[in-house]
Order: sequence, then structure tokens, then C-alpha cells
Amino acid sequence: MIWQSTFSPRKLNIFSFYKELLQFFISDNVVVQSKRCIIKKNELFNELITAYMHSYNIYHLHPILRRYIDCIWVDQFFDQAANKNKPHLIIPDKTVEVIFTQDTVHRELKSGGDIQKNKTHLSGLKTKPQKIRLNSSPIICIRFKAHGLYTFTKVKASEVVDRAIAPLDIFGKSFEQFEEQLFEANNITEQIALVEHYFFEKLKEFDFRQDYSFEAILHKLELSKGIRSIQSLAEEFNVSIKTIERKFSHHLGVSPKKYSRILRLFHALQTQSFKPDSKLVEIAYECGFYDQMHFIKEVKHFTGMPPTDYLQSDRVFQQPIFTSLAN
Repeated sequence: MIWQSTFSPRKLNIFSFYKELLQFFISDNVVVQSKRCIIKKNELFNELITAYMHSYNIYHLHPILRRYIDCIWVDQFFDQAANKNKPHLIIPDKTVEVIFTQDTVHRELKSGGDIQKNKTHLSGLKTKPQKIRLNSSPIICIRFKAHGLYTFTKVKASEVVDRAIAPLDIFGKSFEQFEEQLFEANNITEQIALVEHYFFEKLKEFDFRQDYSFEAILHKLELSKGIRSIQSLAEEFNVSIKTIERKFSHHLGVSPKKYSRILRLFHALQTQSFKPDSKLVEIAYECGFYDQMHFIKEVKHFTGMPPTDYLQSDRVFQQPIFTSLAN
């Protein structure tokens, strides 16, 4: 296998991780045990190597924009024959994304309901598991921080939670030309320049509006990985709990309690110890859950299945987000 890469200051290098992963799987017959199965390393390799070696590349924007936009990412995951037109699990991951594609994206809440069919679209903050299906990889994707969207639009955050929406309805008519230019760009460098120009103009349009107190409260909550109580945050910032609830509803579209739950679970699924031989009780206490049963209940709520089933599920597509490499 030959790897070729053009590095830039903004591109996150994940190839050292690939090397480490390959070295880990050199031996064949070592097994990983769980309560339900014994998996050979070389069998587990097939799942993980697919997850991490599908040309997933991250590019960061200007520092001012990084306050609101986490990154641009591109990959070729859905260009692989094994992944085309196949449903893939998506769970809450504290992101909001604009997906640029000329293909039709099918999104369905895992609990059932209407299938949303869109081409280029904004995927709002997720609080429920989804299934996603398409025939080719997006051209490019913009990943906002959970609170980043409110800076660039007047649309209420609650209107995009768990939904896929046409970007024209979010950003206005200017988005049409922006999308066309992105599709016509010759390379990722041109695309980054277009993204930066477009969203800098949006910042000017909305006069760099910021809610500093909300961002400070959110920052403290995220630093705690969702463990801080809303009461303690209210006391630290000398505001009422109702004020915090109102700010979260306005800027994120969810309550602070709901977002705390998403953060805790994200951290738990991201931790190095969450693997088939994990002791769930240790993860539960490490990540701020009351006990093992509380952890299992939360995993089931946000993924639609208990931890043991989630570990064996098709979670390949989203795997890079649940590593420190993408954050």
C-alpha cells in the first residue's frame, strides 16, 4: 500500500495514527474478549482500518472563523463500492454540518419516521440516532461548532435540530453562488479560500454578533465534558438557571441538560477505554454517569442500542469524529 499526502499548516496529520494502528494489528491470533463474543484482532482490523483509512482529511480555517467553524473535511468513504447506497449509523456528536454534494442524501431517524432526501444541505445538531445513505462522497463538508451557526444566520437553532435543511433557507440567496463556486473550484486550497471569504462576509453582515456570556458558560461546560451542573455554572457566572436555559435554547436549540447529556456520552464513546473488553462501570464513573445502569440507559437513548450492540454495529463512517484526531 502506498500513501501519498500533501501536507499544509492547516491540515491535521492523522497518518501517524494509521502507522500505530497497523503495528497494533501485526499479530494474528490475539483475541479481544467481550461479554458476547471473542473477536480476533485481524477481524477487528477489517472494521477499524476501513474506519480510519478512507482518506479522511481535515482542514482548519482562519483563527477568527475557528471560533465558530471547527473544520472543513473531505473523504472518499461513499466512493468505495462496499459503502455505496448502504445505510450507516450517525449518532449525536455535538456538530452542525453543511454537506456539499450533487448526490441525493437519504437521512432517516433510527427510531422511524420520514426519510429526508436532500442534495447539499445543513444537518442540524443531532439529539437522536440517524441512518444516512448516499451513492458518492460529498464534494466537501463544513463542520460548525455546536454554537457556531447562530453567528451567521437569524434562523432559530431549534428549527434545525435533528433536521436536514436547504442552506438557502439558512444563509439566504448568496449561498447559491457560493455553492456553485465550490463545485467549480480546482482544488481544496481554492475551496478553503471560498469558504473563508463567504463566512467572513457573513460575519460582517451580522456585525460579528456574539453572546460572550453564553460562549463562556458553554466553554466551561464543554471543558467539564458535560459533568458540571447547571446550578454551579449559574453561581459562577452570577446568572439564573432560567437565563442559561434561555441562552441554550436560543443558540443551540436544546436545553443545557440535554446538551450536557450529549457531551457526557460523546466523551464516553470517545474514551480510549470504550472497546469490546471495556468494563462499563469504570467508564460510567470516569465520564460522570451515576452508575453502570445510567450509562447503559444513556447509550441506548442516543444510539438506539445498548453498549455491547453499539460496539458491534456499523459505525464506521462517524468513527473519525470520536477520536482526538478530529477535535
